[in-house]
Amino acid sequence: MKTYYEVSTKKFPKTYIFSYKLIWVGQQNAPSKMIFKQLFDKKSSTYTYIISSGKGREALIIDPVLESTKEYLNLLEQLELKLVKVIDTHIHADHISGIAELRDRTKCVTLMGEQAPADVVSMHVKDNEKVKIENIELTSMHTPG
Repeated sequence: MKTYYEVSTKKFPKTYIFSYKLIWVGQQNAPSKMIFKQLFDKKSSTYTYIISSGKGREALIIDPVLESTKEYLNLLEQLELKLVKVIDTHIHADHISGIAELRDRTKCVTLMGEQAPADVVSMHVKDNEKVKIENIELTSMHTPG
């Protein structure tokens, strides 16, 4: 069974790099243990996502805000998650990204679209490239705007 979730972000003119389609492949008729947390930063009006296939597993964070890094790390600890990837969907005009801080504190891989000029990114993904952690697969979609 495949369960499809759409993860989208706010568009900013000329800075939007790509969005993701999240595919979770779970067992049919099995109870879902997937973790999909949406967090909201009021100051920057930014949505951040923490995604994992379950407690005690690998996790990824999408669009982290620097000032909320401690909150993310606390939540990861509470859920016994190991952060393995952090993704920025675009260059953020509304806040300072937390990907460098999370990379430095957890040794996770940082990702952005292939056209992103960011120097803190260890992996650039192409349009339609798959990003995987355990049984979760995200597909990057280049959506210039």
